[in-house]
Amino acid sequence: MKFDILTYIFEIINFFVLLWILKKLLYNPVISVLQKRKDYISQRIREAEEAQSKVNRLKEEYQQLLKQIEEVRKTKMAEITKEVQQEKERLYQQMKKELDAQRQKFLDTLEMEKKETELSPIDETLLKKIKIASQSETPIEKLATLSLVYVDPHLKRAAKVLPALKHYSKNVCHVTDVIEKLDTLQLEEQHI
Repeated sequence: MKFDILTYIFEIINFFVLLWILKKLLYNPVISVLQKRKDYISQRIREAEEAQSKVNRLKEEYQQLLKQIEEVRKTKMAEITKEVQQEKERLYQQMKKELDAQRQKFLDTLEMEKKETELSPIDETLLKKIKIASQSETPIEKLATLSLVYVDPHLKRAAKVLPALKHYSKNVCHVTDVIEKLDTLQLEEQHI
């Protein structure tokens, strides 16, 4: 094997031509594809970081809104509780006044009935008749006289007092119902 310089020079030229062809056809396109890919990846990373920062900011805003909503809820609940308590007290005082007025009316009615049932001259006459009836000889005569003289006037008085008693008992039932409703509202309020 002989060393020929010309061959050696052609091989070097051939090598550089091959490098130039590879650079033009292979190396530059590969490098450009790699660069584009690198740019794309870096852009996606920037977008992801921006999105992450935006998510963090929105999360903080959401937490702030939740705190504000909780504060508003607490203040509203306190206001509502205060209003309910005031309304309850007002209704209780109103009911107490009505009940006291009805009680006083009933006591006045009873006092009036008591005055009416005090012995009048007619009642004294009735007492005298009762004494006379007690001196009767037979028990049947005594019973008949006593029923005519004593029981009939008292039935009339009882008939006058009975409507007042019925009215008072109805009012007491109404007040009891209202108190039960207020207690139920208070229990519901405590559960809230």
